[in-house]
Amino acid sequence: MVLLNSDLKTEDPLWLDALVEFASANREYGIIGCTQYEYDSVGWTKLNSWTEYILWSGNREAMFMDDTDYGKPIENAYTISDLKNSKHLDCYFVQGAAMMVRGDVFQRIGMFDEIYFMFYDEVDFCRRARWLNIKTALIPDSRVKHVGAGHTSSSKKNRLKRNFYYSRNKYIYVFTDITFSVKRMARITTRLLYHDIKDALGEKEDISGIGQLFSVLGSLLRCVPRIMYKRNQDKGQIKKEMYLSNW
Repeated sequence: MVLLNSDLKTEDPLWLDALVEFASANREYGIIGCTQYEYDSVGWTKLNSWTEYILWSGNREAMFMDDTDYGKPIENAYTISDLKNSKHLDCYFVQGAAMMVRGDVFQRIGMFDEIYFMFYDEVDFCRRARWLNIKTALIPDSRVKHVGAGHTSSSKKNRLKRNFYYSRNKYIYVFTDITFSVKRMARITTRLLYHDIKDALGEKEDISGIGQLFSVLGSLLRCVPRIMYKRNQDKGQIKKEMYLSNW
């Protein structure tokens, strides 16, 4: 199954062929993503920000940047040379705006979790797949152009909506990671909150002000029962998979 956002264009006629060819030859990969470029870029010259982050991550989990010392060089990151010279790159997640998912993956891990609504839902989906040893890959030869924020940045109202879900959902993502220790979860959360407070008081890039920050924190408190339910559900899915594999 191929999932595509409405705010992208496929100028490369071989984008789908590249996905199908890789999927056919590599059954162990259940989630396969397109390499995404800026919508208005000339040719294939500028990667979008999330694809750049995937390269920086270098097959590490999505929050690794907030679990390290800022300012230090990023080790084991993929480079533009890796992108140009590889048929695929193993990665922790791909962008949900353009991705292929095998049908049996949905059967094993379920659908995108509704707790997110938008932002981080595909990252969570890829994480749950990884917990069940389902691999994820980025395909350099499958190229699309993506607006990015799409309609969520088309007006002030939509921008506020974008900032709310983007900011809230990164905390939900951290709190629902069943592999994180309490200490690590607290460290990452503290860093995220510190930068959100700075953003709310300064540039207002992802948090539109102190008022919205309080709205995000209030929503998180209301989400606690759902977060706990999701943690138990994900643990149960892993136990079920282990039981079936040993049957």
